[in-house]
Amino acid sequence: MRKHENGVISMALSHGGRALDLSVTVTVSGCYPVVADVSYIHPAPSFNRLFVFVRGGGELRIEGVTPCRLVPGNLFLMPAGQTFVCDYQQGSEFIYFHFELADAFGLELLSDLPPGVLRLAAPELAAEIVNAYQRQELEGMLRAQAGAFDGICQLIAPLFQDREWRMAVPAKYRAAFNHAVRHSRASLTVKELAQVAGVSRGVLSKWLQRETGIPVKEYLARLLMQKALRLVGGTDKTAKEIAVELGFDDPLYFFRLFKRRTGRTPMAYRAAVMAGAYEPAVPATPEALPEGH
Repeated sequence: MRKHENGVISMALSHGGRALDLSVTVTVSGCYPVVADVSYIHPAPSFNRLFVFVRGGGELRIEGVTPCRLVPGNLFLMPAGQTFVCDYQQGSEFIYFHFELADAFGLELLSDLPPGVLRLAAPELAAEIVNAYQRQELEGMLRAQAGAFDGICQLIAPLFQDREWRMAVPAKYRAAFNHAVRHSRASLTVKELAQVAGVSRGVLSKWLQRETGIPVKEYLARLLMQKALRLVGGTDKTAKEIAVELGFDDPLYFFRLFKRRTGRTPMAYRAAVMAGAYEPAVPATPEALPEGH
């Protein structure tokens, strides 16, 4: 299995004549060859996943949702926070990208989608990503990543209408939300954000509540929890070390907050992320693989 660390790209898009701001952070990408029929449980992660099959295929299953057939020539996007199971066929090979997609407020754009996979039938784009990735050089990696970004934009374009407000923040408030993303910590206050924006706490609170329906304190809590999920699920730091890094004076309060927000303790969440163990798959017949949606 080949695996690569990646980086952050900020995108300025337009929709309906308005400028939209998105930040895409590709944390890891890789190419995985499947040596035997296996089922892999993907616990609800804090990041999105993009799959492009080189050969072979399989089936993606989500509880309560029609199974989706995984085949070459398509891009499949699994939004953050959704648990799913993939049944991979022996001899298959796929390229994957783990990424975070943040709106202008720094919040995960796809976290509130209903259960399901986003599918883009794009044989030429899929082939471009595969061919570029297999070149195993910097230019190839960059081309593959550019292709993945193109696919992500096409996949999320239908969502722009409902989420446009999350990607267009007035200039007077943008500095405050950028500050919140860069300095997310337990001690970050509404007063501090208001000072950065140059407005009163009341003005900032009312604007955010009106535009998003989210109270400022809840917004700060969501940002902090996103950071906590990344640290718990993506590092080997202890829960106490993470609590200190996030600015909690009392690690026990962090443990309780994390469990209240996720339903698991920090270490139980990490164990769930790490324990998506491969299990023997039930051999699938063509009839058992619906055409997807």
